[in-house]
Amino acid sequence: TAGTQSGVLSLNAKKHDIANEFNTATNRFTATVAGLYLLNMSALKLAGTETKIYFRKNGTQLGSSASRGAATNNEIMDSTEIVQLSSGDYIDVYISAGQVVTDYQTNKFSATLLS
Repeated sequence: TAGTQSGVLSLNAKKHDIANEFNTATNRFTATVAGLYLLNMSALKLAGTETKIYFRKNGTQLGSSASRGAATNNEIMDSTEIVQLSSGDYIDVYISAGQVVTDYQTNKFSATLLS
């Protein structure tokens, strides 16, 4: 059940995607409408690893990373950002250190158009 040590967080299931903006093959959300977006993510980090996860916009880190030290138990990590996107900009969730449990029930991403 251990995930990757680095790279884009795999989110291989969708629940609500009315505008078909999330691609499960690339694990990217691509805005079809320009505006201000609320981004949320959560992931279950593997016990015993220091883990850093952050949003990327068009491949560049947004804000600071969610970071947890090497605890003895698995822990939920989460992060929220508000970001301006143009149509065609993409967002992904990037693991720069550590490991996450690869379970789509635990690892989540959402993007909500605010205005």
